[in-house]
Amino acid sequence: MKNLIKSICFLSLVLSLVVIQSCKKPKPCPKEDPCKNTELVQALDATEYSFAHLMLVASSNNASMLYVNNWSDYASKIIPGENYRIAYQEIQCKPYGWCGTNIREGGCFPQRKCVNIICLQAVKQDCLGTILNSKDNENISSCAIRKVSVNGQSVKILTGFSGCSINDYSALRLKMRLLPLASATGAAIWEAKVINTNEINCQAYFEKEVCFDLKDLSNYYLLSNIAPMPKSITIRLFTNALNTYEEFEYVL
Repeated sequence: MKNLIKSICFLSLVLSLVVIQSCKKPKPCPKEDPCKNTELVQALDATEYSFAHLMLVASSNNASMLYVNNWSDYASKIIPGENYRIAYQEIQCKPYGWCGTNIREGGCFPQRKCVNIICLQAVKQDCLGTILNSKDNENISSCAIRKVSVNGQSVKILTGFSGCSINDYSALRLKMRLLPLASATGAAIWEAKVINTNEINCQAYFEKEVCFDLKDLSNYYLLSNIAPMPKSITIRLFTNALNTYEEFEYVL
């Protein structure tokens, strides 16, 4: 009889524990990181938005252009010509009225696909290069509009250039040469012009703030064994207006 009572008590205890466990709230499943799988893209110019907003930088298939269906949610965060990493969900493209009757699943253009962005990450871009002591600097025009800022070993310049899209800014270079002059403070003066090395004949005009690397200036003085090394120099930046320039100090 005692054993029976013990068994009943034990079963009652087990049932009570089962009931208590079943009443506990289940642990929520961990949310999947929306930025887990991203791809590198470059933002296109606004003139191309009717076709696509982004271009895949390293596309493994023919669909290298992305039309973003939820563009209004991200337009204020994206700058034309800049690189970003995005995760996206592919959706079916809406056909264009002038595409004809044979609309493929991807829309009129097989190289384009339509997406919704689910994650957007800015990508820090390297500054463009500088060419020092070029002999033909005197006879070339400059694409610079004005200096924007100097940050460490780089300068950001507002540029105006011709090309097929704003992404052609990558062909810009800062050409500099040391002048046989000195500023009022005795600092060496370097003439600077932004040149466009793009040989493609497109006449569209774009403006963009572009960063140029100035590390080669410090390296020039180090390799030239100039002693004492100057603390700073004067950069004379020529603009796209005829024979006009602005000067600013650059600390080496």
